[in-house]
Amino acid sequence: MRNKIIGIISLLFLIFAVVFFTNKDIFWVKESQLTEEEELEIAYQWSYDNEITSQPSIEKANLNWYITRAQLAKMMSSFSSSILHTMPNTGANCEFNDVDDIDPYLKLGVIQACQFWLMGQNVKRFRPSDTVTLWEFWTILTRAIWWDEFQGWNPYYKKSLEVLKKLWIVDDISAPLVDQKRGWIMVMLMRSQSVIENKDKVDDLLYRAYYIDDLTLNDWNMMPVLWLWTWTLDNQQAESAVYEALKVWYRLIDTARYYENEEWVWRGIKRAIDEWLVKREDVFVTTKVIPSNYSNPDNEVDISLKNLGLDYIDLMLIHQPWANDNGLYHAFERAVEEWKVRSIGISNYYTPQAFDSIYSIAKIKPAVLQNENHIFYQNTKLKEYIKKYWTVLESWYPLGGRWHTDEVFSNETIKKLAEKYEKTSAQIVLRWQIQDGNIAIPWSSDPEHIKENYNIFDFELTSQEMKLIHMINKNQRYENR
Repeated sequence: MRNKIIGIISLLFLIFAVVFFTNKDIFWVKESQLTEEEELEIAYQWSYDNEITSQPSIEKANLNWYITRAQLAKMMSSFSSSILHTMPNTGANCEFNDVDDIDPYLKLGVIQACQFWLMGQNVKRFRPSDTVTLWEFWTILTRAIWWDEFQGWNPYYKKSLEVLKKLWIVDDISAPLVDQKRGWIMVMLMRSQSVIENKDKVDDLLYRAYYIDDLTLNDWNMMPVLWLWTWTLDNQQAESAVYEALKVWYRLIDTARYYENEEWVWRGIKRAIDEWLVKREDVFVTTKVIPSNYSNPDNEVDISLKNLGLDYIDLMLIHQPWANDNGLYHAFERAVEEWKVRSIGISNYYTPQAFDSIYSIAKIKPAVLQNENHIFYQNTKLKEYIKKYWTVLESWYPLGGRWHTDEVFSNETIKKLAEKYEKTSAQIVLRWQIQDGNIAIPWSSDPEHIKENYNIFDFELTSQEMKLIHMINKNQRYENR
C-alpha cells in the first residue's frame, strides 16, 4: 500500500514537472483549477508564512481593501528581505522625519523602500496615503527583482505590463491604472516567487521587452530593430511566417506592394490578434510602393491600407528610385499629416547624391533608409553620411541573401565567433547588425529559423570582434548590381 502511495505521488510530481517546464516558456503556471477565493486564501497564507504581512488571520488582512503606497512599501521591504534576501542600499536621504501620519510599523517599510530605490525619495513624491495601481505595482516589483540589470532604467512603460502578462503574474492588463486590492497584491507576489526561482530563464524575455525592441527614429516614433522580411513568400507562406514570428515576440513585419502578399501578411497579423498573442499597436508594419507617374499618388497609400486591413501603416517606403519618386514621397508626407502613416522613408538609394534627391525636397525627412546590407556590403560611407540626419539604416539581405548565405556563414571570422559564443553563423551576423546600429530584416518561412534569428540578445560581441567583421567588407552587392 505504501509503495502505491509513493508511486502515485511520484507520478503526480512528474506530471506537474512536465506541465511546468513545457508551458510555452511561461514559468508561473496558473492554478486554473482554483477559484479566486481559494487562490486569495493560499496567497494570504503564503504572505503570512513569509512575514510579508503581519495579520494573523485572513479576516484581519482585509484582502478586499485597496492598498496604499505606505502599505505596499512595507510589504515590498518584507518581500525583499524574505524572498529576495538581498537588496542594495542607495544611501539616499530617506528619513521622512516630517511624516507624522504614518503608522510607525509602516514608516519603517517606507524608509526601506526609499533606501532600496523602489519608491519615491521625498514625501511629495512618495504620497504615502495614495492607492496603488497595477502599473505602479509592477514598476516597483520589477525594480526589486531585477535591480542589478535595470539600474538607471525608468520602467514606467507599457511593456512592463506586457511582460507581467507574459509571465502570468497577472491575468488581465486591460486596466493598468485601476487601483489594486491588498489580496491581489499578495497573489502577484506569490506568483512572482516562481519567476524569481526561474530568473535565469526569464531574463532574456525581459531584455527583449526593455532593451532591444525599440529604436527612436528622427520623427520620434519608435521602431523595433529585428524584422521578418516577407519577400518571395507566397500567400499561405506569408500568413504562416507572420503568425509564427509574432508567436515568438517579433513585432516587426516588412512587406511591399511588389511582393503581392500584403493581404496575406494582414491575415497572419489578424490570426495572432484573434488568438490574443498581440494587439494591433504591438505590431510595426512596413510596406513599400514603387514610384511611377501615378495620376493620383495619394491613392497608392489607400490601396496598401486596404490590402493590409489597417487603419494606419507604421512605416511606408519608396521602394526604389524611379519616375516621379518625389511626387510619391510628397504623397507619403500628406498621409502622415492625415494620420494614415506614422513614419516614412526610402529604399535602395545607395549614394549620398541619391539620398539627397529625396532629402532636398522633403518636408518630413526620411526616417529610414532600407538597403542591401551585409558583411560583404556594409554601406559604410553612406551610413556615415545619413547619420547626421538621424536617418537609420535598415538591412535587407542581412545574411547575404539568396544563393549567398553559405558564403557569409562559411566566412572564417564568423565561424570562429559562432564557435566561441556557441551560436549559429546567422545569429553572429544578426548580432553584428544590431550592435552596428542597423535594423535587420532576415527572411525566413521556417518557424525554427524564425525563432533562431530572434535569439541573439543573450550575448554581445566585443569592440574588437565588431572591428574584425567590419574588415570583411568588400563593397560587394549581390542584387541589382
